[in-house]
Amino acid sequence: MKILHLYSDWKWTGPSEPVLNLCSGLKKQGLEIHLACLESKSADNSGRTLPDKAKDAGIPLLTLATPPKYLSIFYLKPHINTLAKYIEANHNFDIIHCHSALDHYYASKLKKIFPSVKIIRTNHKGYPLKLSWTNKSLMANALDGYISLSDKLAQTDQNNFSLAPEKITAIPSGIDTSIFTSKIQPMSLPNINPNDIVIGIVARVQRHRRFHIILEAMQSVIKEMPNVKLVIVGRGTHYNELVTEPVKRMGLGNNVIQAGYRTGDYLDILNIFDLGLFLVPGSDGSCRAALELMASGKPLIVANRGILPEIVYNDQNGLVIDDTADNLAQAILKLARDKSLRERFSVSARQKIARQFTLERTVKLTQEMYIKT
Repeated sequence: MKILHLYSDWKWTGPSEPVLNLCSGLKKQGLEIHLACLESKSADNSGRTLPDKAKDAGIPLLTLATPPKYLSIFYLKPHINTLAKYIEANHNFDIIHCHSALDHYYASKLKKIFPSVKIIRTNHKGYPLKLSWTNKSLMANALDGYISLSDKLAQTDQNNFSLAPEKITAIPSGIDTSIFTSKIQPMSLPNINPNDIVIGIVARVQRHRRFHIILEAMQSVIKEMPNVKLVIVGRGTHYNELVTEPVKRMGLGNNVIQAGYRTGDYLDILNIFDLGLFLVPGSDGSCRAALELMASGKPLIVANRGILPEIVYNDQNGLVIDDTADNLAQAILKLARDKSLRERFSVSARQKIARQFTLERTVKLTQEMYIKT
């Protein structure tokens, strides 16, 4: 079976790593996998782009030209022609697997040239597709299979777009759990002592991430438990406005540690945490950072928003809250005071990841969908 994965929407800072991991996993299962993507900037400090990583994984690659600032039909047509020539040169594909709306548009045009090809689209964003005219047209006229990240999202999209049940399936985005069983190096961070309770948040610092709620909750928490510390792992254009300045203004400098963006010691940083915190799903709707914390055995406090309550089950592997500052403070204090509860949630979190969110399971379910499409 030959599959062409399209990942070409430059406006969406979406899941390049999950797409690459999926392609690599499917290739290992014996499928012939190709990837068409944009030449992109490195998403980390390694300097290696998505095309670089695809080449390293031995995945045949078509690199598409970088788009202009404003999209136009004059940009789209050359891409469609380039893709058509690539498909013809490789003697057609069985499936084109799309990872964004723009990819789906390309696939719809390519199907007119190669009518036997099947089109599958994955919605990675963690919320239902917009009921736009474009999506309605694509879903009605150019779709053989649709993948959503959860049962709830799948049901919503099925209803919104009147999809036949056999066309849609829920496949969670899996992570490589093997890296969380590797040896973790001991490390320390400033202002953290052995008896502290450490909360970790791994997220791009953006205005919609509700950092003001988190910092307000921390003000309340440290009045009762001064040994609770918050570690923020991430960076963002508005970091000073959203984190540095409010931390200084609110007098939280001893309790809020700004760890910045981490790569080489990322797993070691996670090991410091006693629990994790997520109030808003990110651009990767699968909430990969939350899954990684759970794979590390960290209980989570999450907001009742997006896909988060489908990852964390309240009072089973963490706490799900309506995220006011008071609710968040009470949830932090509940877990900070109860070590046995944290340990119970930790075991349950690991078990849930191993049961539902492994890369192997994602690859297996995706391959099964390819076969039935």
